[in-house]
Amino acid sequence: MPRVGLGHQDTAVEEVVRHLLGLGHRRIAYVAGPADLKHTRLRGGVFETALRQAGLRPYAVLHTDFTEVSAVAATQALLDAADRATAIVYANDSMAMCGIGAAQRAGLRVPDDLSVVGYDNLPLGRWLHPRLTTVDQQVQRVGAAAARLLLARCGEDVEEAALDDRPRLVVRESTGPAPG
Repeated sequence: MPRVGLGHQDTAVEEVVRHLLGLGHRRIAYVAGPADLKHTRLRGGVFETALRQAGLRPYAVLHTDFTEVSAVAATQALLDAADRATAIVYANDSMAMCGIGAAQRAGLRVPDDLSVVGYDNLPLGRWLHPRLTTVDQQVQRVGAAAARLLLARCGEDVEEAALDDRPRLVVRESTGPAPG
């Protein structure tokens, strides 16, 4: 059975950075999770490396506890800067949705004034306005595959689940060209 591991997340984070760079963004921030988590360190390292390869540094990397309150606070701090970020990448979709709300309350238009990218591809992201650009980790399919593997190991006769074992960028309306 294919394994979806942390090693595949680097491809998705690189894809996010390439997408934003392709739109002209140069001041790109990352609102991450707790610094002590392995996937936070992995994604953050890939984020910084991808920007460095383009001759840039992250605008900022802010660590949070994944809560809505900390996502809003991090977004407000980024938006209060004199030469603010033009794009913010969030560690998950819930935080990205909070970030969009904070930006809109500050009078900014997403994506005209600020591009936003989430991570998880939660169904709600398709209904948000603007619809959320995100990374699809195939969370439900991976969970179903894990459950089937467990059942098979318990002696059940279950069909093996096929996985595309690579997270992928899903471009929607929350990203656009960097503001002039």
